Amino acid sequence: MRDDTLTILFMDHFSLPENMSTPHPPSPLGFTTPCTKASQAQMDDPRQTVATRVFHEEFQCVKALYMDTENYAPQFSATDLISAYISLAFTFDNAESLIFTYLHTELLLRDQRTPRRQEAIWKPQYLLLRALQRSPLNCDPHPHFTLDHFTTACIAIMVKKEIAKHNIFGQARKNTVARSIGLKNTQQS
Repeated sequence: MRDDTLTILFMDHFSLPENMSTPHPPSPLGFTTPCTKASQAQMDDPRQTVATRVFHEEFQCVKALYMDTENYAPQFSATDLISAYISLAFTFDNAESLIFTYLHTELLLRDQRTPRRQEAIWKPQYLLLRALQRSPLNCDPHPHFTLDHFTTACIAIMVKKEIAKHNIFGQARKNTVARSIGLKNTQQS
């Protein structure tokens, strides 16, 4: 085997591939789930995830939380943690304004070619972000932000507000329960 092949084989889940230093187009909005192919999944299945990207700096916060000793029994995945950050961002009364203010005043000034990590979020949190994508504040004459911008903004806002890690783990638990109840309701229909 070549050395670069060995490097790829031994990269941990959170290693950033070298080619991620270049800008990437927005992620496709395909629904997937770990157990089924997208074409087989029901569109209302709360177990679905949506591909997104997270700026490298904010992903390092997610990675640190994932590796934290308090992330056990159950151990939450990056998908769970990112989705918890998003849910928490929407607990503020002025969530839309808060997120767009961050996008327009801080994220917009950062290098848009920054490396981004390909990740996923649960469908309920995607629906929250999709509403922001369709907002008049995300249409002409305003700049048009993509899913990765909104995902990153939610994480950055929560980090900036110094939300305690037990709150993030608690929200991940609440999200898991909500998906379980949603799944139970779709199975009974």
